[in-house]
Amino acid sequence: MPFRERHIDVGDADLLVTFGGAGPPLLLLHGPSDLALALAARVTVVRPQLRGAEFPDRTMARDALDVMGDFGYDRFTAVGHDLGARVALRLALDHPGTVVRLALIGAALPDVRRLTMPHLVADAPPPGLARAILDLMGL
Repeated sequence: MPFRERHIDVGDADLLVTFGGAGPPLLLLHGPSDLALALAARVTVVRPQLRGAEFPDRTMARDALDVMGDFGYDRFTAVGHDLGARVALRLALDHPGTVVRLALIGAALPDVRRLTMPHLVADAPPPGLARAILDLMGL
């Protein structure tokens, strides 16, 4: 399934966003392309570029929220890998009614016990990661 590209203005930055698939919305932050393709068979994957590690997690979380809002999504699953895991965690903590499920992969993270939504945390991408995420989503 081909992904399309779109530029989205988030106020003080113009972010390149790739997206594709069909089904429930999934925000993929810093996830590998093969994971995006596997998930797009069952869900709508939205992959915004991240500004970079020099920016605060809260700024990038706000960017991600703005991107999803631009697509018309006010509730979604968030999946973050590496730097994206920190951003996804910040987004979930700041907007628990928006992030309905969360998967955090391959990042050293602070305590995640405050999370109230269903979530998956893995130190490294496990085999079958796409299936585990779809299971988390009940698909």
